Amino acid sequence: MSAEKITRNILLDMLGITLVEMRTHSNSEYAKVMSDIFHNVPSRLIANISPNVIYEDMKRVAKRHGTEKYLDALMQHSLKKDFSKVDQPI
Repeated sequence: MSAEKITRNILLDMLGITLVEMRTHSNSEYAKVMSDIFHNVPSRLIANISPNVIYEDMKRVAKRHGTEKYLDALMQHSLKKDFSKVDQPI
């Protein structure tokens, strides 16, 4: 995954999808695992930490929970989206 250009908006898209899935999922363990993976994303983006570094940390946590394949699939889904208009500097 390191060859891909991971952007802030890709991580935010992944977070948004995960929040919707957590809301509709009936398993509270799923919500705990996803929360563990994603809870630092907003504050780390605000702190201007590289999205690639953030994603590598997310993968480390996902691997600990056995959900690394899910996270990779979610990343592939978000990479297909066109964020070119929203990834421009303000």
